[in-house]
Parts: sequence; structure tokens; C-alpha cells
Amino acid sequence: MEKAKSRIRSGPSIRGKLTGLVVITSCVALAMTWVIFAGFDLRASRRAYIGDLTTLADITGLTATAALTFDDASAGLETAVCWRGI
Repeated sequence: MEKAKSRIRSGPSIRGKLTGLVVITSCVALAMTWVIFAGFDLRASRRAYIGDLTTLADITGLTATAALTFDDASAGLETAVCWRGI
């Protein structure tokens, strides 16, 4: 009987097991939250980047339309010089 008691008491206590379980659960929840936020941020920044590029393409197209319509080489050159700054 004494051997069984010492074997039971030599292992981790219930308090230690519960504490370990809570720590592991908290770490997993924190890691999952980080992954979700990172994915959301990546997706949002990509959408913003695509929106910025779309706006830039629209503005460039509107600016170049007049030069192409009226066959104005100097206005076309001016538009092309502006692209270098981008």
C-alpha cells in the first residue's frame, strides 16, 4: 500500500496538470489568433495595393487619352516623363 501511495504522489499533481493544460491552451489560442490577424492584414494590404494600382492605371489612361486622340507627341512625351517618377 505504501508503494502505491508513493507512486501516486511522485507524479505531477492535478494542479500542475491543469496549469500545464491552461498554458498549452492559451499558447495555441494565441498562435491561432496571430495567424488569423496576419492573414487578414496580408489580404487587406494586398487589396489596398491593387486598389492603388488600379487608380494609378485609370489616371494614366485618362491622361494619355488626350495625347493619343489628338496625336499630340509633346503631350504624350510629357505623360511618359511623368511615368518615370512612379
